[in-house]
Amino acid sequence: MVLLPLSSLVLTVQATENFSSRSVNSQNVVLQLSDYAVQIIKNRQKKGIPIPQTENDLASIIDYSYCELAISLYKNGYHDKAKQLLNDELKFINDNFNGKSQKKEKENLSGVIAKTFIIIEDFDRGIAILSSISSASIRYNTLKFLGLYYAVNGKLDQALNVTKELQGKYKSNIPLYYSLSAQFYKKINIKLSNKYLNNALELINKKPVLKNPLLISNLFVGGFNKQASNLLNKAFNELKSLKSPNNSKVLEYIQWAVLGYGNKEQIKTFLNIQQNILKQLSLNKTNNQNNNHLKSTLKTNVAQLQYMSENKKAACDSIEKMDKKQSDHALSMLANIYVIGRNNISEALKIVHKTRNPKLVSEIYNSASIFAISDNNFEDAMNLIPKIDKKDRTDAVVFMLTKAMSKSVPLSAKNIVLNCLKQNKF
Repeated sequence: MVLLPLSSLVLTVQATENFSSRSVNSQNVVLQLSDYAVQIIKNRQKKGIPIPQTENDLASIIDYSYCELAISLYKNGYHDKAKQLLNDELKFINDNFNGKSQKKEKENLSGVIAKTFIIIEDFDRGIAILSSISSASIRYNTLKFLGLYYAVNGKLDQALNVTKELQGKYKSNIPLYYSLSAQFYKKINIKLSNKYLNNALELINKKPVLKNPLLISNLFVGGFNKQASNLLNKAFNELKSLKSPNNSKVLEYIQWAVLGYGNKEQIKTFLNIQQNILKQLSLNKTNNQNNNHLKSTLKTNVAQLQYMSENKKAACDSIEKMDKKQSDHALSMLANIYVIGRNNISEALKIVHKTRNPKLVSEIYNSASIFAISDNNFEDAMNLIPKIDKKDRTDAVVFMLTKAMSKSVPLSAKNIVLNCLKQNKF
C-alpha cells in the first residue's frame, strides 16, 4: 500500500469538495434557468394563444417551449419535473383546443407531447397519448419526427425501429437517418461515422437524386461537402435530362443547397438550368395553376442566384417587378440563407432591410440568434435577442435557456445567461 503525503491528501479532499460544490451550483443554476423558462412560456400563454399561420408554426409553440425544456430537465436528472411539465402542457392543450374546428390542431400538438414522452423514456404515457390520436397521418408524422430525433442523437437502431412502426411509409427517411447519425459520430467515432455515411450514399445512389433532394443540404450541414457536392452535380445532370421539370418543391430543395453551400460554378450552373426552364415555360402558353406556381418559383430562384453570383443589379431589378408578397418572400429566404448557410449576418440584414418590413427584419434577428445559440455562442445571442420584436422573442429566449442547461455548457456561461435574465435584458 502506497501512503500519500499529507499535503496531497488535503489537496485531494479540497479538489473533491470544490468539484462537489461546482456540481451543486450547476444544478441550482439549471433549476433557476428552467423556472425562468416556465414563467416566460406561461406569460405568453396568459396573453392568449398566438394564431399560427401554418401547422409548423403551431407545432413550434410547443416544440420550442415545454418539450425542449422537458428533454433538457430529463437529461439533467429531473425526471419527475420533466414529466410534470409535459402533463401540464397536455392539460393546457386539452383546455384550450376544444372546438370541432380545432381537432386537427389539438391532435398535432398532442402528437408532439407524445413524441416527447417517448424521448424521455416514459413509453407507456407516450404510446397512450399517441393511440388516442384518431388521425393516422398525424400518428405517422409523430413517429417520423421521433425517428429524426433519434437519428440526430446517434440512436440509429431506434430510428430504424421507428421506420418499421411506420409500416413502409417514409422509407425515403432511411438514408436521412444514416446521414444524420453519421454527422453525430463524426467527431467522436470516425469509423462508425464513415460506415453510416457509406450506408446513406449506397441507399441514395439506388434512385435518382431528385427523388430525395433534401439529403443534399443535409450532407452539406453535416460537413460532408465532397459527397454533397457530388450529389448536387448529379441532380443538375438529372434536371438537364428532363424534358419538362415541373416539381417546384424539388427545385426549392436544390435551391437551398446551392445558395447555402454551393460554389460559384454550381451557382452559375443552377442559374442557367432554371433560366432555361423558365424560357421553356414562357413558350408554353398553357395557363394553369401548376405552371403559374412553377414560373413564380423559378423567377424567385433566378433572382436569388443572380444576387449571390454578384449580379445584384439584375437580381434587384427582377425582385422589384414582383408583387410585394413574392418580393418579400424572395428577400426573406435569401437573407435566411446568408444567416444559416453562409454565416453572414451583416449581408442578411442588408437584404432584409430592402423589404421595409419590420416583421421580416425581426425574423432575421431571430434566425441569427437561434443559429448563435445552436453553436453555444451565447454572447452573440444575447446581443441579438433584444433586437427581435418583443412579442416574438419567446422561442429564442427559451431555446437559449434550454441550451444553457446542457451539461456540456460550462457553469460560467450558465451564470452569464442567468444574470442577463435577472437584469431583465430580454
